[in-house]
Amino acid sequence: MPSKRILKRWQSEATRRRRAALAKYRQGLNGKWESNAKKALAKRVKQKSLRIGPLLARCKAAQDASLERNLAKAHKLVKVLQEADQDVLSQLVPQLESLPVTAALLRRTLIPKFLRETACKFPSIKSKVTPIIQKWREIYVKDRARQIGQKKEAFKRSRKGTPATSQSRPDLPLEPEPTQPTEPADD
Repeated sequence: MPSKRILKRWQSEATRRRRAALAKYRQGLNGKWESNAKKALAKRVKQKSLRIGPLLARCKAAQDASLERNLAKAHKLVKVLQEADQDVLSQLVPQLESLPVTAALLRRTLIPKFLRETACKFPSIKSKVTPIIQKWREIYVKDRARQIGQKKEAFKRSRKGTPATSQSRPDLPLEPEPTQPTEPADD
């Protein structure tokens, strides 16, 4: 008499995961088997949203490539600035004006420092260089303020779910609000 034991075929972990993903794909959004119309609607939405990820990835890659090109260009300009004379510096001014800069680029290349040092050697060029340095300073300050604001927001979001350790009542503010100084009491 043959045994009634059912033998299961061995499958790898990857195969098991693939079959589980296909089973989940065949089910609806809430995990239950639904009509084909609901599945088709969910599939269309999913297909449209799948296009956003690669689009954002391409934009990020293009932005990174642009930043790298600008960084290389700024490094070349720094090398030229260190050995520049008055004629070369006057030819570099339009290139420096059109260079797209960020706070990170300014911090990594120190191009304003070298431009200021070179411009101090030639007073006739200094009036053309000063507005460029001012524009770069404003860009740097705005970028740094934006980065600091983002860090503070991220910190607030991360702290939002955790109760304050120094206070027993979470509805109280974490930092005391500044108060007006009180006048001494008359005795």
